[in-house]
Amino acid sequence: MKWEPTLCKPGDMIRIRIGSVYHYGIFVSDDEVIQFGYPPQPQFKEKNINISVCAVDIDTFSCGQIVETAVPDRKEKKQSFPPKKVIELARASLGKTGYNIIHNNCEHFAYECVFGEKKSTQEEELRKKWRKRPIFDIYIAQIPQDIIIDDVYPPERAEYISNAGLDKVRHERYYVWKLLEYALNRSLSVNMEDIKFKHEKSGKWSACGVNFSLSHSGGFVACAVSNNEVGIDIENEEEFLKKFDDKKIKAMYERCASKKEEFPSLITPLDFMLMWTKKESIFKASSLKKFLPSKIYTNSYKTISFRADVDGVPIIASACGKAINCARIYFYENSSAHIHSVQML
Repeated sequence: MKWEPTLCKPGDMIRIRIGSVYHYGIFVSDDEVIQFGYPPQPQFKEKNINISVCAVDIDTFSCGQIVETAVPDRKEKKQSFPPKKVIELARASLGKTGYNIIHNNCEHFAYECVFGEKKSTQEEELRKKWRKRPIFDIYIAQIPQDIIIDDVYPPERAEYISNAGLDKVRHERYYVWKLLEYALNRSLSVNMEDIKFKHEKSGKWSACGVNFSLSHSGGFVACAVSNNEVGIDIENEEEFLKKFDDKKIKAMYERCASKKEEFPSLITPLDFMLMWTKKESIFKASSLKKFLPSKIYTNSYKTISFRADVDGVPIIASACGKAINCARIYFYENSSAHIHSVQML
């Protein structure tokens, strides 16, 4: 479909441009243009409160703008109605309401009169932009005490869960997968059963066409989903620090830091946890096959870190990915845990 500022004929679909949007109508004569609502201009604000299909003259329709006429290609000409029927359909719609700027607007109306079906190129462009918008959603949940392990998809994941030697690990592997199922559906409108998963030699789980990352620690699980690369790591602060005293933390920090990493004058447990979770999230977001902390320079990647208090238990998490600036943090709504605070680090 081309648009040209040519002479209008009865039954033509016409449009004007106002700002970044177009307003459409069906031309009958200079005294009759049928449109669904008035152009989005201040002088028509009152008339557009209750939007309906109405007839106006060409001057009212154009608002002083250039009127463009639709010039259909050969295929579109065969699909379109004769001008007489187009006008009949437009007039038969006079007084109709039900306007919706996304799903039932003036362009939908004009296309339906000409071709018999609703269409909006503006809606299609909006949907394309919406689908391409950067997504980076992080989900956190506390594993319930009365958890029951059910079947999961795919069978490879079910086997991976059952192969865990400890109940604690089985619960974590199961619950983080259920959290992923919820996150994929909520953030990406994707059903778990429609995805082909793969368990890589590096230990990561991946899927064709979907980007996600998983982590679990000390009764907590986290997953991140995105339409770009993504990595997430979560640590139960209390359990993490049980493994290290101040001396061990300093030694581990020095061992895990890259050559470019700056050493704080006083290395605190929080310093080490932040560095560790960042490096874990970077590894998961990358194509690296082996986790070598000293080879990862955190400042070379986009990351965020935060600390949350969940029923008095502090957790720390870091995430990495291209769309990290759009990151949103959710706490799984079916969890009974109560979040007292979230602090970005």
